Order: sequence, then C-alpha cells, then structure tokens
Amino acid sequence: MPVIDSSSDAWTVDQHWKKVRQVNLDFQYVVYGYNEVRMHEILTGPHRESIDVNWVTFDYTALLGLTTRVSERQRDRATQMAEELLQVPRVNVNFQQPVTLYTHLHMVAMRNNAILCRLLLQHGADPDLKEAKHGMPPLELAERFGSKDAVAVFRRFHEERRVAPDQSSRKTS
Repeated sequence: MPVIDSSSDAWTVDQHWKKVRQVNLDFQYVVYGYNEVRMHEILTGPHRESIDVNWVTFDYTALLGLTTRVSERQRDRATQMAEELLQVPRVNVNFQQPVTLYTHLHMVAMRNNAILCRLLLQHGADPDLKEAKHGMPPLELAERFGSKDAVAVFRRFHEERRVAPDQSSRKTS
C-alpha cells in the first residue's frame, strides 16, 4: 500500500475538493432547511467563491430545492431565499433535472406558485424548455395541473414577449 505524502499536490487538490464538496453540501442543507439568515451569511461570507449555486445533490440544485419542496406555509420564506439566490450571477435559472428534464419553471408551475414563476421569468428562465415525459413546456404543465395563477403569469409573459418585438420594429421604422 503506497504511503500518502501530505505535501504532494495530489493530496492538496483532493483536500481542496473535499472542502468544496462539504461547503456546497452544507449550503444546500441550509437552503433546504429554509434558514435564510445562514444562507445570506454563506453567500456573503469568506467561502462565497467556493459556493456553486448550481451544485447538484440528488438531482436538485439549491434553487430547484426551493422551488419544489415548499409547502404553502413556507412559500414566503422560500420566495425571499430564491430572490437572494437569483442575485448570484452564477445561478443557472434553466437547470434541468437529469432524468425528468424539469426546470425550476416546471416545478413552480405545477405548484401554482405565480410569484416564483414571475421571478424566474424576470431572471431569464426559458419558458419554452420541455420536460421529458410528455414534452411539455411549463405553461402546458401548469394547465394540466390546473395551476390557474401560474397559467396567467405565463400567458401575460408570452403576450408581453409577443408585443415587445412589434413595438421595437415600429420605433425603427
């Protein structure tokens, strides 16, 4: 059995990645526990550059965990935490779960969370990405689940998106 030299570069790199992994797992547990104060401390603290807001644990990122595992009682807290996470420049608002291809928008659409739907769309989430099972974008999934508030947000967004190019072409002519 080889002796591990703790001064070697391999050991140092291995230790670094173990620390990064632990910091990111801790971050996700804080987020899943809806501890917004601790999340803010981590995002603004000395390890903030080590945090990978897109770190995947059990097919979930921190933001996806906030958009999926939220009860009615925790909705306001989860929304505040999602707003803070969306301020991190590295966050991937279009992350898709590896198997289902659900995005954050799919998850909040199914749960009729109009506030998070609007927030994700404002931060550049793609409403046209389709999930794997039925090939549905978030709007169709919201309709299928009877999520009336989410459907209204998506329709308003699509209407604004359709009107915006028309207005810009009128200004240039």
